[in-house]
Amino acid sequence: MAERVVHEPTEPWRAARWCRQGYDRLYVHAANGASIGWYDLGSGDLHAIEPPHTEALTRFVVAWLDSAEARALGPLPAPHPPPPPLPVRHRFGRRAR
Repeated sequence: MAERVVHEPTEPWRAARWCRQGYDRLYVHAANGASIGWYDLGSGDLHAIEPPHTEALTRFVVAWLDSAEARALGPLPAPHPPPPPLPVRHRFGRRAR
């Protein structure tokens, strides 16, 4: 898919859309190829690989949502953190060792 470069204050990041196996995501990478995180175009879930990148990743995705490529896809959900995982309940009242 097409890549778009948006400059963050410290370094340029690249976005690449990925549509496979039932997922439609925007993966974001730093100029050196390091993964920053991804945005799920269906749910709006935003996943930062490193928590300190969450705010910058959100700004990046919001800027991408304003691009011609994103507008051509129709309305997309605003980026937000994914819901917390559900707690694991142990069956039979015992914890696994």
